[in-house]
Amino acid sequence: MFAEVQLKLVPHSRGEESTVYSRLLNEKSASEKIRVSIEEHRQVDVLLEELADMSPRDEEWSAKVHVLADMVGHHVDEEEGELFPMARAVLSAREAAQIAAEYEQARDEAMQAMIGEFEEAEEVEEVEGEEERGAA
Repeated sequence: MFAEVQLKLVPHSRGEESTVYSRLLNEKSASEKIRVSIEEHRQVDVLLEELADMSPRDEEWSAKVHVLADMVGHHVDEEEGELFPMARAVLSAREAAQIAAEYEQARDEAMQAMIGEFEEAEEVEEVEGEEERGAA
C-alpha cells in the first residue's frame, strides 16, 4: 500500500515541477507560491524516504503518515484555492492545455521509471533470498 502512495505522489510532484511550476515560476504573481509548493514537494519527498526506511511497526510510523496526509491535504487545498486560479489568470487556454498534456506525459514517465525501480528492487530481494537459502 505504501508503494501505491509513492506511485501517486512522486510522479505527480515531478510532473508538476517540470511543467506547471517551471512555467509559472517566471510569473511575478505566482513565483512565491511556486517556491512554496516546490518546498512542500521536497518535504513530502523527505517524509516518503523516511517512511520507506521504516516499518509500520515503528513507533514514529503512524505519526509520520499522519503528518504526510496533513501536508498533502494542505498542499492540494492551496493549489486548488490559490495556485490554479493564478495559473488561469496568466495562461491562455491553449497554453494551459499544452501544459496539461506535458504534465500528463511527465507524470506518466516518472511513474514508469518508479515502477521499473520497484521491479528491480524486488528482483534483488528475490536473488538475495535465494542466496541466503542456498547458504543455509
